[in-house]
Amino acid sequence: MDGGNGFDSLSLQAQFLNSNDSQISNIEEVLLAVAGLVVNLALQTEPLLVRGFLSGNQSITSGSGNDSLTGGTGSDMLDGGAGADSIVGAAGADSLLGGGGDDT
Repeated sequence: MDGGNGFDSLSLQAQFLNSNDSQISNIEEVLLAVAGLVVNLALQTEPLLVRGFLSGNQSITSGSGNDSLTGGTGSDMLDGGAGADSIVGAAGADSLLGGGGDDT
């Protein structure tokens, strides 16, 4: 999926596993549209803004870009991977993993 020029959002409603860097390009924001998703963006090199669903438990793994991960109200697992990431767990018993890079 290539978002082209401008700010583009990708809304996921199913598991997204084993992605490669060419599957998503020119997408700036990934929204998890349903509860309980597992999303693996570990091979992505572009910076992404990833937001979890408001409820339910999410598992989000980002790649080597300087990503921003925000969980929802459930017990989320947020893994920033490499890069200088911003990780916010929000409510719930969250697991926050910074990975390589200077994370906040």
